[in-house]
Amino acid sequence: MKQELGRYLRDNPSYSTSNSQVKVPIWFTWRCPPNGWVCLNTDGSVFKNHRTRCNRGPCGGLVRDSLGCFLGGFVVNLGATSVILSELWGVVHGLKLAWDLGCKKVKVDIDSGNALGLVRNGPVANDPTFSLVFEINGLVRRDWLVEFSHVFRESNRAADRLAHLGHSHSSELGVKRFSEPPSAITDILRDDLAGVVKQRGVA
Repeated sequence: MKQELGRYLRDNPSYSTSNSQVKVPIWFTWRCPPNGWVCLNTDGSVFKNHRTRCNRGPCGGLVRDSLGCFLGGFVVNLGATSVILSELWGVVHGLKLAWDLGCKKVKVDIDSGNALGLVRNGPVANDPTFSLVFEINGLVRRDWLVEFSHVFRESNRAADRLAHLGHSHSSELGVKRFSEPPSAITDILRDDLAGVVKQRGVA
């Protein structure tokens, strides 16, 4: 990332870092976890239902091994929820899936900085996220290694697609797991394996 930024600044001497309106193009791709680890990508997706005037949304995610092979995935229709709660629910269900798959070393990649901060800092009393963060911490304390990382959405496309897939099953509350990758994400899985990069503008 730093190399790309340096290249851009050299090629564009008129760029000023004090100009917050200018975005620097940075390229991102999904990366396989180290040998012996799996990568869990999760995401949430919330849309406002204009008829009921409440936010409804699913979460989704998937687990891949160090070769990029799909091990399992999930979509959960949460019903009425918020953005941050959908992100945290994604982590909960993703960790449960990874545990059920027998994974012992899990790298969790999420694109929500707010959710990551809550997970790392621990539950906050009287906060709506308390019970979910508490549950995540309990899952992490099991007999395995779990590491969390923040990624940009461009590196989290498969989980993002799965989360959005839940909107097409909005009448079906509950968890749906996949032992084989749904056709909706096969193109992204191929791109990720090939190391296809996606551009993002970063201020």
